[in-house]
Amino acid sequence: MNPVKFCPECNNLLYPFEYRELRTFCFFCPTCYHQETIHLSMYEQPQVLQDAYANRTLPRAWGVECPVCHYPEVVFFLTKTREAMALTFACCSQSCGRNFKERVRITI
Repeated sequence: MNPVKFCPECNNLLYPFEYRELRTFCFFCPTCYHQETIHLSMYEQPQVLQDAYANRTLPRAWGVECPVCHYPEVVFFLTKTREAMALTFACCSQSCGRNFKERVRITI
């Protein structure tokens, strides 16, 4: 999806708008009130990278085993689920590369 969209009616910039009660997003034109619905749920989960093990910016943990291939090195990062945050691990074995999660409860 392009980060910038223009109105097909008046060629002005379209702005993102959130309908919380419907859990959807749309783009709207403040000049002519043209709307375009974005067909993504606001709570849709982002896709985890298939090759997260190759990302050198992610922190690594040694001694945490992959539950599938038992490789002793993983990368980890936080992802948001509907209820809470989840600590997501990705196996560093290039032949495996599986992702697995551990729920994290954060209290303030």
